[in-house]
Amino acid sequence: MSLTKENKLRIEVVDGAKAIFNKGLVEAGEGNVSIRNGRKEELFITPSFNQYSTLKKDEIVHLSFDGTPLSTGKLPSTEVKMHIAIYKSRPKVQSVI
Repeated sequence: MSLTKENKLRIEVVDGAKAIFNKGLVEAGEGNVSIRNGRKEELFITPSFNQYSTLKKDEIVHLSFDGTPLSTGKLPSTEVKMHIAIYKSRPKVQSVI
């Protein structure tokens, strides 16, 4: 069974978050990871109150660049506005940590 593009992006966010945690670059819930959804004005971002050691793809929050939630469940990181501002001002940027 092949993964959807959305699930692949969610997994990339989880993998990135776990990598920075496992390398000791952040504590369990510090920092945030996001990824742009291709050419769309959307992103996937780690949730608020996250624990990187147990983070799952279904906990990743999907939002439009205007802040509209495109998924249900967790709240996005409180730094989501900064991530969106970076994506808007730097169209070639594909991920923010």
